[in-house]
Amino acid sequence: MSSEQANSTFDDPSFRSALRKQLVGETAPASLRSRIVAALDEVDTNEAPPRATIDRPSRSLFRRPLVGLAMAASILIVIGIGTFIALRSNAPAPRPVAVLPKPFAEAMAHQHDVCSDSNDHQTPGPPKTDLRLISKKLQEELGFQPLVTMLDDGWQFAGERICPIGDVRTAHLLFKRGEQSLSIFSIPGKAVYSPQDGAQYQVTVDQHPIAGFVRGTTMYCVVGKSAKGDLTLADMKKISDDLEKRMRDGKTARHNSSFDSTALASR
Repeated sequence: MSSEQANSTFDDPSFRSALRKQLVGETAPASLRSRIVAALDEVDTNEAPPRATIDRPSRSLFRRPLVGLAMAASILIVIGIGTFIALRSNAPAPRPVAVLPKPFAEAMAHQHDVCSDSNDHQTPGPPKTDLRLISKKLQEELGFQPLVTMLDDGWQFAGERICPIGDVRTAHLLFKRGEQSLSIFSIPGKAVYSPQDGAQYQVTVDQHPIAGFVRGTTMYCVVGKSAKGDLTLADMKKISDDLEKRMRDGKTARHNSSFDSTALASR
């Protein structure tokens, strides 16, 4: 037998297995038998893997990039949905919109004109500069909290009175600026209808832009009139929003014990 044939025979796993069994059963010294068996085991351990394993890599290796992309896309979709839900849940709820009954809006515009043409729009008693005292007196007379404050942008306070709108008694503050006039009405909401707290409204009636808001059960309305028609609904909405913020921040005559009408008027 040539050396190549001998090596080929020894490399045969079945031959080595048979040899191992034979050695285990022989009466040769135990130390020699154990050394030969250990050598055979080492050969089996170091033997190269089957050729198919090397030459034919698993198809899953080619699929892994696609699987990774699919998993990444799924994660992005889940994150996107979660972000959208979080933003929706944290977004402020839309403001409810109230609709003024048209007859009441027309009566409000009419009362604004009547008081604007009057030379006396002042409640007897408190001086026009003491807004805290005016607020207290109006609240005692009407039984609800009126909005008493000054306006900026050149509006001059022309006085306040308790004025009727239809058969509803309201707190009425009047302001003038050149040929323009503006009213702030504080109205008990349930006397007209039951508006929702936080609601806003805006409407134009007989060339009078009207904007306002509801706080609790009280309605606060801003009514404007100009001979040139240069007071817009957007102007009234801006003033109304500012008044609502003042009430929320406690910057009206009722909330601020050191209220200074002169300082507010000059803002």
